[in-house]
This record gives sequence, structure tokens and C-alpha cells, in this order.
Amino acid sequence: NCAGGYTPGTVVSLTQTTNLGYTFLNWSGNASGYGDTVNVTMNGNKSVTANFRQKSVLISPDGTVSSPWDRTFEWTGVPGSTAYLLQIYNSAGTLKYQVGVTATEGGCDADTSCVYNLISSIRLVSGDWSWQVRDYNPTTGYGPFSGKMYFTIP
Repeated sequence: NCAGGYTPGTVVSLTQTTNLGYTFLNWSGNASGYGDTVNVTMNGNKSVTANFRQKSVLISPDGTVSSPWDRTFEWTGVPGSTAYLLQIYNSAGTLKYQVGVTATEGGCDADTSCVYNLISSIRLVSGDWSWQVRDYNPTTGYGPFSGKMYFTIP
């Protein structure tokens, strides 16, 4: 909300600022678009909303895992999500494994972390790996991918 008023025709530039754990979706109200900044021409009262969506934050594995490693992946849950997509990449950045995890299977909801133990048929050999997740909400669809987290298996 801006007090003081504007001269008709003044262009006001608005920039979104995303908090950790969220991603910017779009502008709505008297502005639209997907860019970080939007311009609004003042020719009357305006209402503009920057829309954000929570995303998963990775917890572990991170860094060098203990030996033997229990093959557990952990991340934060996202409100309203019913499933997650876990992706694991090799050191060259090639997607090697992709696993769907239901929220029930991961034991997660909006207030807890999700924990998934990788099945033994998925073989992760010694070396450097990275991983990321994204959530699925039946109302809003797929959320954004988390940032990648890197780990090493000794």
C-alpha cells in the first residue's frame, strides 16, 4: 500500500523479493506477468499481488555420508502436497534415478520433514552425487524443484 498518491500517468516499478523456501510464481490484480519486476501505470487506485509458492528445502544427505550410509533422503514437506519427485544425479550431472514418493510413504506433511529410504535395487556407488525434489499438489500441480544438494559416498 502506497500513501500520498501519484500523478496520473506515473509508472511505478514493483520488484518481488522471495524468502528462503519459496519461489515466485506471478503477479496478479492490476498487474500480470512472471518477471521479477512489473511496471504499473498509475491512473487510479491499484492493487497488485506478488504470488509465491512454498518449495521443499533439502536436509540430507549433504557432504560426505557416513559409512555405511543408511540411504535416507530428508527434506521439508510442502502444505497440501500429496507426492514428491526425488531425482538423483551422478557427478557428470546426468539424471540416474527418479523416484516418486507419496507424502504418506515419506511420512511428511506441512509441519514435518519427509524421510525416504532408497530401495536397495537402486545402486549408488562410491563417488559424488547430487539430488533435488519437487512436490505435487492435486490443486496447483507440480511445484518448483528445490535447489540441488551435493553428497559424496566414500
